[in-house]
Amino acid sequence: MLSQKINFKRNNFKAFINQKPVLKVAYFIWRTPWMVAANNTYINHILALNKLDNIYKNKDRYPEIEIKNIRLEGDPDLLFLSSEPYPFKEEHAFELRRCTRQAKTIFVDGELFSWHGSRLVKAFDYFQQLRERL
Repeated sequence: MLSQKINFKRNNFKAFINQKPVLKVAYFIWRTPWMVAANNTYINHILALNKLDNIYKNKDRYPEIEIKNIRLEGDPDLLFLSSEPYPFKEEHAFELRRCTRQAKTIFVDGELFSWHGSRLVKAFDYFQQLRERL
């Protein structure tokens, strides 16, 4: 029953996201040192499902990065600050924005991007609302 609900929600989301443009994103999980989600992670898979091109997909797992190099890495359209595991605040968003040209900083629900299983029932509705705000 749960798998049917998840498949239904996923299929509806895929129909919704199909017409949306691909946007470049950096997904931050930690500060001091700055760390991002990269390739070979569930987060990266979820970003791709959302038509969000992870500028760190050429790195592995959860690398440390230098934020001063973010433009060289791909100059993202979006900077996602996860609600977990690090408690990002507005001052961190400001610090990151200074290193990009025009990236929009968004605080996102880390559970829905990184916890698989039953949370997917809620996640696809969240992803659609998020994308509509972008």
